[in-house]
Amino acid sequence: MFQSLKMEYSLYSKLLQSSASFDPNDICSKINKLPKDHLEIIGSLIIHHYIITSKSSSKVIIGPRKIKKIYKGETNKDSQGILFTFSILPSEVQNVISSYVNLILS
Repeated sequence: MFQSLKMEYSLYSKLLQSSASFDPNDICSKINKLPKDHLEIIGSLIIHHYIITSKSSSKVIIGPRKIKKIYKGETNKDSQGILFTFSILPSEVQNVISSYVNLILS
């Protein structure tokens, strides 16, 4: 288990400013073809958003059981990561992810 503070994440901030319209089906299709390192970055963007918008306290503890409760994430079939349903994510996170995917594929 590790502890994370509500702190600045420059990639998240940059992507938040560059949000544009997108097709959710197109973005999901592109995400499914990305290598693991990019999926981990997308996961970190989702977790960062959760942390900075959490109303519980200035600290959020994230561990294997807690992370599954973030936006209804589920352990994938190989138990090597967490799957998120794009449509369940807050629109702000969807925009950030879309901007990230478009940035790395441009």
